[in-house]
Amino acid sequence: GAKGGGGKKGKQNGQSSDRLQKAQRKTVKALAGRDPELSSTSVPQLLPGVDAGSVSNMINSESWKGGEIAFTRQRLAATFAFYDTDRSGYLEKEEIRQALQSAAFVITEENFDSLIASIDTDGDGKIAFEEFVNFYTDMEERKKWDSIRDEMEGKLPGTPSTMTIIGRVKAGVNVRNVNLNRLFQQFNGGGHPKAASATAKLENESEAEAVLHGLVDELIETSLDQQLRVGDFMQSPVLSAKPTMMEKQIEDLFIRYDVRALPVVDDNNEVIGLVSYKEVSAAKMRLINKQEKRLRQIEKAVADGRKLPEDRPLESAVKGWMKQKVQLAEAS
Repeated sequence: GAKGGGGKKGKQNGQSSDRLQKAQRKTVKALAGRDPELSSTSVPQLLPGVDAGSVSNMINSESWKGGEIAFTRQRLAATFAFYDTDRSGYLEKEEIRQALQSAAFVITEENFDSLIASIDTDGDGKIAFEEFVNFYTDMEERKKWDSIRDEMEGKLPGTPSTMTIIGRVKAGVNVRNVNLNRLFQQFNGGGHPKAASATAKLENESEAEAVLHGLVDELIETSLDQQLRVGDFMQSPVLSAKPTMMEKQIEDLFIRYDVRALPVVDDNNEVIGLVSYKEVSAAKMRLINKQEKRLRQIEKAVADGRKLPEDRPLESAVKGWMKQKVQLAEAS
């Protein structure tokens, strides 16, 4: 038993590690994949001996003599400055989150925190330029090794794709707090609160399931958990019927209190059934049929000169025709 449990835990840790690696690859693609407009004011002087006024020409020139490493470093400096919106010289969490959202990449809060921790090597809660460069270099090396491994194993790389998400809900009590327009804004989508659409960028089609699951989880956490509880709109004190009540008594309760259904409770106030207007109508029809049959019997007895039939009560208690299989709901 212990061996099996360890295997399951190891599998879960492996899946978590895979998700984090995917999130890291997405971050590299979101941050370093953009080619911002470069200018002397947008690129910080992060490389010694480099004139900020000539950065744009240097990056666009294949003949730049700094070499591939310096070329990549200067390009990362431009990207770093582009996302450093408050010009603090660091990338804060919110700036990285905005970069991911603008690239329509989805990441859970847990994976996002793990991602930041993997980049923020000194643990000060913000990303310095050197940490950014080291992270990018590390991910590029991993990418090369993954490519070699996939080639050796005969695997084909995943094909980047997009997924169009269309949402529509029917307005009602259960979905009154659902706002699809706000939900889809993380993909740069939107629309109406009850009808919206978005397009998510995927590294491969296998990510579609995780994206949809994430949307459903977020929908539940942000919208459905805010729904009114039964106790918020139920009638209190609860009106109920006794199992010994007859058709006429139940109908009088329905008319007097303008209700369409009543729980049937015993002497201990335990719910033993439910009676709705449908059951009351059917019981009334049966009672009318019984009364008409009694009249025909009396008329026939009088015509034949026989003794009148015994005058027995025709009404029936609700316990004989109520719904007995009911499901109770907690007020909370």
